[in-house]
Amino acid sequence: MNKAVDLKILIVEDSLSDSVDLQMKLETLSIQNVTTASTYSDGLKEIIEGHYNLVFLDLFLDGEDKGIELAETLTQIKVPFIVTTSFEDESYMERLIPFTPVAYLKKPVDTLALRFRIRTQGEKELYSPSQYFFYQKGKQYIRILIEDIRNVEGEGNYVTIYTDKENILLRHSLKALKARFPAGQFIQIHRNWLIRLQDIEKYDNEINQVQIGDQVFPVGRTYQSNLISELKANRC
Repeated sequence: MNKAVDLKILIVEDSLSDSVDLQMKLETLSIQNVTTASTYSDGLKEIIEGHYNLVFLDLFLDGEDKGIELAETLTQIKVPFIVTTSFEDESYMERLIPFTPVAYLKKPVDTLALRFRIRTQGEKELYSPSQYFFYQKGKQYIRILIEDIRNVEGEGNYVTIYTDKENILLRHSLKALKARFPAGQFIQIHRNWLIRLQDIEKYDNEINQVQIGDQVFPVGRTYQSNLISELKANRC
C-alpha cells in the first residue's frame, strides 16, 4: 500500500488560486482524498471533525494571522501540518516553532519540495484518526482516546462515557457513538450498554449477565446471539 497516496489531506487556504494550484499538484502525486476550507471557522470545524492525516495551513485567514491559532489546535490534537505562506517573515516562523510544523513552504508551493514532504509524511506511522474523537465543552474541544474508554451507557439522547479518569456526559445517541468506534473493540450487549469486548471476564448464559471486574452488566435478548458469536470466535 502506498501510504502517501492514502493520506487524507485538508487544505486551509483563503486564496482560491493557491488552493487550486496545490490541489492540482497533489493530484499529480495520485492523492485524491483532499478537502478544502477557505476561512478560519471552516478550517477549525474540519480540523476538529474531519480526522485528517495532514493539513496544509495558510497563516493568513480572514485578513488576520489566524493560522497561528489553528497551528496550536493541530499541535494539541497531534495532527501534522505544513505551513504555506507568501510571506518570509522570521517573526512568524519564530511563533510557529513551539507547534513544530512538518515544513514551512513558500507559495506557490514547489512541486519537488511538495513531493518530498508528502512522501516523507506518508512513510511515517501517522496518528490513527480512528483512535480518538472530540467533544465540545463550552468553547473547548476535548479529545477522548478510544483506548481510555471502558464502557458507555446510553439513555435516550444522552450517553455517559466511563473512563478510568472521569465520566463524561454527552448529548449523543448510543447508536451514533458506536459508529465512531473501530470495528471489533466494543460490543453492544443491551439497548443501554456498550462494553469493551476484551474486558469481558465471564458471561453467564443462564441469567444473561456479563461480568467485568466487580461490575455486572445485563445482556438484552436481542443482543445475546451476537455476543455468543463473538465469544465463540475468540475461544480456544
